[in-house]
Order: sequence, then structure tokens, then C-alpha cells
Amino acid sequence: MTGDHITVDARGRDAAGTEVVSVDEYVYVVGQGSLVDTADDQLPGMRAGETLEVDGTAPGGAQMSYTLVIKEVREKVLPELTDEWVQENTEFTSAHEMRDHYLERIAIAKRAQARRAMREATMSELASQVADADAPEALVDAELRSRLEDLQRTLEAQGMSFDRFFAVTHQTPDDLVEAVRIDALRAVKVDLALRGVAADEDLAPTPESLDEEIATLAAARREKPAALREQLERNGRLGALRGDATKRLAAAWVLERVVYVDETGSVIDRSVLEDADEPDGGAPDDAPGVAGEPAERVDQGAGETEEPT
Repeated sequence: MTGDHITVDARGRDAAGTEVVSVDEYVYVVGQGSLVDTADDQLPGMRAGETLEVDGTAPGGAQMSYTLVIKEVREKVLPELTDEWVQENTEFTSAHEMRDHYLERIAIAKRAQARRAMREATMSELASQVADADAPEALVDAELRSRLEDLQRTLEAQGMSFDRFFAVTHQTPDDLVEAVRIDALRAVKVDLALRGVAADEDLAPTPESLDEEIATLAAARREKPAALREQLERNGRLGALRGDATKRLAAAWVLERVVYVDETGSVIDRSVLEDADEPDGGAPDDAPGVAGEPAERVDQGAGETEEPT
């Protein structure tokens, strides 16, 4: 049934009949939809030792055929939620207390998810204000290379090769590059739009806020702020750090002034999406030069000499 954990030996073939997936002892949760769209309808009721041949559409749209040898089936069984069970297995004193705690955590997560979605929509609208032709190809190529390098580092950290990644995601290298280039183009357009906002509104970080940026980077690198500032200045990276801070100010300026509406056109009360300990503001994590990523890139480049353009 849906939610059961099954262990399978999986062999997957593409539309041409070529085996592209070969995994033993793969644990799959029935209902998660990561094989093909028809598998979850046929897996419920199967037992260990049985084999399922299934054809269908994999995530991403590729047509796949799978041979699944069922090795083990484990049903998820939840205990009755009583005060006694809660006291024995958690730090809470009652089921009511635990339920309220997790409901509040879910509410906080949902509010954060809604804020991210709203910020993402805002950045997408900003990107739409910049024509594709106005995004310099050199910037798009640089962003594309950076994102592919980030992906490679992530895969290596997980012990996965690109060949394995392509087999699991049913993509080709060209498919990946095309998808990442679309994201890179959007990122560059957001970057350009934020630069325009900053210029129009005369936004710039104060010396004090820039000192805070450097102090944060220095703490992450376990260096002294003064030594890091000297290194950034010597390698021509201080300007990049200042530019990133400026774009974050521009993103915050836009987000403070945008009006959100629901699918009916009614204005959304932003106060219901704010947590007392996490005020609204900032920008989406994937916006270039806006959050997280720029500091990391400046940090990574602090030991390099920037070549003149």
C-alpha cells in the first residue's frame, strides 16, 4: 500500500531498450513517484520474491521500462498516540503538548515556504523586465559554468559521478546544459534588474554594514576581519563583495514594496506570513548576488588574483 517501504533490485531500460539503471537493494517508498508513473498503481499488494515488469513515463518525461525484483516489503505502522507513549519516547509530557509543538513547527515551515514562493515570484517578475538580448552572453556563460561546477562538487560530495547522475535523472548532458542555461539566464537577468534598482534608488551599503559582511566571512574562514579585508583588497574582490551587498539592499527594497495577490486577485495580508523571530525581507537563495551564494563566491575567490577584463 502507499507508504510501504520496499527493497528491490531495479533494472531500467530506455525507449531504445538500453539498460540505463542497474541498482540492487534499492529502498523505494510506494507512492513517491520516482520510478515511472504506472509503478505506484501496481506495487501495492506485491510480496517479497515477486517480479514486476512495468512501463511508463519517468520524472522528466522519458519513457522507461523497469524490471523490479521485490526483495522485502515493510509496512509503516504507527503507534497509538497516547500520553504514556509520548512520555516514554519523547521529551514531551503529553500527546497534546507534542501535537501543539509540531503543529506550530509545521505552521512556521509553511509560512517560510510561502515567503520563499512569494520572493521567487517577485524575482521572476523582475527577470521578465529584462530582455534576453540584454543579458550579456559572457555573463550567462560564466553563470552556467559556475552552476555546473557547483553541481559537480555536490555530486562528488555524495560519491556520485555525472554518468550515474544522468542514469538516475534520465537526462543527457545536452539536456542538463540546456536546463542549467535557462536558470543561468534568469539569474543574470535578475542580477541586472537589481543593479538597475540600486542605481535608480541610490542604494549602497554603509561602511559599517560592509564591515559586518567582512566579519561574517572572516568568522566562516576563521580569520581576522582585518586580514581578510586586506586580502580582498589585494585581490580585487572587495568590489564584488560591495556589489553583492548592494544587490541584497535592492532586493529588500523591492520586496518591501511589492503587493502580493492570490489567484482571485485579492491582496494577501503579508503579516500572516511573518514569524516574530524571522521578519520578512531579504531575497530568494538562488538569486545571484542576493543571498548566501555571493558571499561564498567572494570567499572562494579571496585567495585568487582577479584578472583584468
